[in-house]
Amino acid sequence: MADLSKLVTEAVAIVRQATLSLQATVLHSAWLGTYTDSGEPVLATAVPRKAVLEAKQDLVVATDGTQSASRWKLTLVEPLMVTVLDRFQLPDGTSPRILSTASPIDANGLPFITEVWTQ
Repeated sequence: MADLSKLVTEAVAIVRQATLSLQATVLHSAWLGTYTDSGEPVLATAVPRKAVLEAKQDLVVATDGTQSASRWKLTLVEPLMVTVLDRFQLPDGTSPRILSTASPIDANGLPFITEVWTQ
Protein backbone atom coordinates (compact mmCIF):
# COMPACT_ATOMS: atom_id res chain seq x y z
CA MET A 1 0.00 0.00 0.00
CA ALA A 2 2.91 2.32 0.72
CA ASP A 3 4.12 1.90 -2.87
CA LEU A 4 0.72 3.00 -4.21
CA SER A 5 0.68 5.98 -1.84
CA LYS A 6 4.15 6.99 -3.03
CA LEU A 7 3.11 6.63 -6.67
CA VAL A 8 0.03 8.82 -6.18
CA THR A 9 2.08 11.41 -4.25
CA GLU A 10 4.54 11.61 -7.14
CA ALA A 11 1.69 11.89 -9.69
CA VAL A 12 0.11 14.73 -7.67
CA ALA A 13 3.45 16.58 -7.66
CA ILE A 14 3.51 16.34 -11.47
CA VAL A 15 -0.10 17.59 -11.68
CA ARG A 16 0.73 20.48 -9.32
CA GLN A 17 3.53 21.66 -11.60
CA ALA A 18 1.56 21.05 -14.82
CA THR A 19 -1.44 23.07 -13.63
CA LEU A 20 0.43 25.92 -11.94
CA SER A 21 -0.42 28.37 -14.71
CA LEU A 22 -4.12 27.44 -14.35
CA GLN A 23 -4.22 27.97 -10.60
CA ALA A 24 -5.67 31.13 -9.09
CA THR A 25 -4.69 32.61 -5.75
CA VAL A 26 -7.44 32.30 -3.13
CA LEU A 27 -7.35 33.31 0.52
CA HIS A 28 -7.98 30.47 2.97
CA SER A 29 -9.11 31.04 6.56
CA ALA A 30 -9.11 27.75 8.47
CA TRP A 31 -11.62 27.09 11.22
CA LEU A 32 -9.82 27.03 14.59
CA GLY A 33 -12.29 24.60 16.17
CA THR A 34 -14.11 27.12 18.35
CA TYR A 35 -17.03 29.53 18.08
CA THR A 36 -17.64 33.12 19.13
CA ASP A 37 -20.23 33.92 21.80
CA SER A 38 -22.69 34.61 18.98
CA GLY A 39 -22.07 31.16 17.46
CA GLU A 40 -19.86 32.15 14.52
CA PRO A 41 -16.84 29.96 13.73
CA VAL A 42 -13.51 31.43 14.82
CA LEU A 43 -11.18 31.51 11.81
CA ALA A 44 -7.42 31.78 11.44
CA THR A 45 -5.82 34.68 9.60
CA ALA A 46 -6.26 34.18 5.86
CA VAL A 47 -3.31 32.74 3.97
CA PRO A 48 -2.90 32.72 0.19
CA ARG A 49 -3.22 29.33 -1.51
CA LYS A 50 -3.18 28.20 -5.12
CA ALA A 51 -6.25 26.38 -6.44
CA VAL A 52 -7.75 25.35 -9.73
CA LEU A 53 -11.01 27.30 -9.70
CA GLU A 54 -13.87 26.00 -11.85
CA ALA A 55 -17.32 27.48 -12.33
CA LYS A 56 -18.96 24.10 -11.91
CA GLN A 57 -22.55 23.31 -11.18
CA ASP A 58 -22.83 19.93 -9.42
CA LEU A 59 -25.55 18.56 -7.19
CA VAL A 60 -23.74 18.28 -3.86
CA VAL A 61 -24.91 16.70 -0.62
CA ALA A 62 -23.96 19.10 2.14
CA THR A 63 -22.87 17.93 5.59
CA ASP A 64 -26.37 18.59 6.94
CA GLY A 65 -27.78 16.14 4.36
CA THR A 66 -29.41 18.72 2.12
CA GLN A 67 -28.74 18.81 -1.60
CA SER A 68 -27.56 22.03 -3.16
CA ALA A 69 -26.23 23.07 -6.54
CA SER A 70 -22.62 24.14 -6.32
CA ARG A 71 -21.38 27.19 -8.14
CA TRP A 72 -17.64 26.74 -7.73
CA LYS A 73 -15.27 23.83 -7.36
CA LEU A 74 -11.81 24.53 -5.95
CA THR A 75 -9.12 21.91 -6.31
CA LEU A 76 -6.12 22.45 -4.06
CA VAL A 77 -3.24 20.32 -5.26
CA GLU A 78 -1.52 20.20 -1.88
CA PRO A 79 -1.92 18.21 1.35
CA LEU A 80 -4.47 20.41 3.11
CA MET A 81 -7.34 19.50 5.39
CA VAL A 82 -10.41 21.71 4.83
CA THR A 83 -13.70 21.72 6.74
CA VAL A 84 -17.04 23.19 5.71
CA LEU A 85 -16.50 25.85 8.40
CA ASP A 86 -13.34 27.14 6.71
CA ARG A 87 -13.63 30.12 4.40
CA PHE A 88 -12.13 30.84 0.99
CA GLN A 89 -12.07 34.29 -0.55
CA LEU A 90 -12.10 33.98 -4.31
CA PRO A 91 -10.23 36.34 -6.65
CA ASP A 92 -13.45 38.35 -7.20
CA GLY A 93 -13.59 39.12 -3.45
CA THR A 94 -16.55 36.86 -2.64
CA SER A 95 -16.49 34.20 0.08
CA PRO A 96 -19.11 31.61 -0.87
CA ARG A 97 -20.31 29.08 1.71
CA ILE A 98 -18.56 25.72 1.53
CA LEU A 99 -21.04 22.95 0.79
CA SER A 100 -18.77 19.92 0.83
CA THR A 101 -15.14 18.80 0.73
CA ALA A 102 -13.36 15.64 -0.39
CA SER A 103 -9.77 14.64 0.26
CA PRO A 104 -8.40 11.24 -0.69
CA ILE A 105 -5.77 10.43 1.94
CA ASP A 106 -2.41 8.69 1.84
CA ALA A 107 -1.08 5.97 4.14
CA ASN A 108 -0.15 8.62 6.73
CA GLY A 109 -3.64 10.14 6.81
CA LEU A 110 -2.67 13.25 4.84
CA PRO A 111 -4.71 14.31 1.80
CA PHE A 112 -3.18 14.04 -1.66
CA ILE A 113 -5.45 16.84 -2.93
CA THR A 114 -8.52 18.62 -1.62
CA GLU A 115 -11.68 19.37 -3.55
CA VAL A 116 -14.06 22.03 -2.22
CA TRP A 117 -17.55 22.72 -3.59
CA THR A 118 -19.12 26.08 -2.75
CA GLN A 119 -22.31 27.95 -3.44
